[in-house]
Amino acid sequence: MFRKKIYITFVFFFILFLVGCEGSETSEQKEDNTNTEKQEEEVVTEKEVTEASTQTKSKADDVITVKKQVGDANKYEDFQEITGETLTELVNVFETLDWELGVIDLEHSPKYQLNFKLSDAERKTYLLYLYSDHSGFTLVEENGARYVTLDHQNRASKIYKIISGKELTVAK
Repeated sequence: MFRKKIYITFVFFFILFLVGCEGSETSEQKEDNTNTEKQEEEVVTEKEVTEASTQTKSKADDVITVKKQVGDANKYEDFQEITGETLTELVNVFETLDWELGVIDLEHSPKYQLNFKLSDAERKTYLLYLYSDHSGFTLVEENGARYVTLDHQNRASKIYKIISGKELTVAK
């Protein structure tokens, strides 16, 4: 009987030892796992940086149609179509803008309408409200969900030059 108790106790501790050691790691194994996780994070970070620095490439059917206001009325006519490298440049500038959320009400009609038809995104229309002194503008999504105001800055000048072919006036 005594032998049986010792045998059962021995088996119990042996099983407990096996189960207890199964999930634990040595400090070296923990360091290896931590180093592997850090390397994976670095790879992901490098991938994100590469993706962020890679410019959006336009496809053959991508186009931005620019419509210009005719007279003082709320009428617009086709002004130009932007494709290729110019489209890519404009889309990349739009992606870097600091958009504000909310509705903005401007007193006059927009000078230009920009209709984005990109194959990898939904169609969007932006309205460009030019300042009366031509020193900057406000861009508003047609649905009115967000907007950005740009004074005579590098990005504002670049956008306006692509859209209109003209330079912004320097405010005095």
